[in-house]
Amino acid sequence: MKAKEVRQLGLAAVQEKLFHFKEELSKERAVLASGTRPENPGKIRALRRDIARAITIINEKKKAGETIEKPKEKKEAKKTEPEKKEAVAKKEKPKKMAKVKKKIKGKKK
Repeated sequence: MKAKEVRQLGLAAVQEKLFHFKEELSKERAVLASGTRPENPGKIRALRRDIARAITIINEKKKAGETIEKPKEKKEAKKTEPEKKEAVAKKEKPKKMAKVKKKIKGKKK
């Protein structure tokens, strides 16, 4: 993909393209690692260059002040007090058991 083509896209679109380039590169590397011959041996090199090109353009756009509107994340409901106590008790139980096992192990002689 040419730099002119990438620059015409918005920041979100360039980041999406970057994601797809990285996915495709990982697939090509998997083909190479499996020992089979890739269909297009120069594709890995081209993908690496496309990734570098996309990252460069993303950085240029960020310096220019272009931003992406991120979707608002939904907040999780707060846990009530009894739920918190149960969660803490479940986490601490293995720790206490490990200490008890160490003490028992040390007393055998």
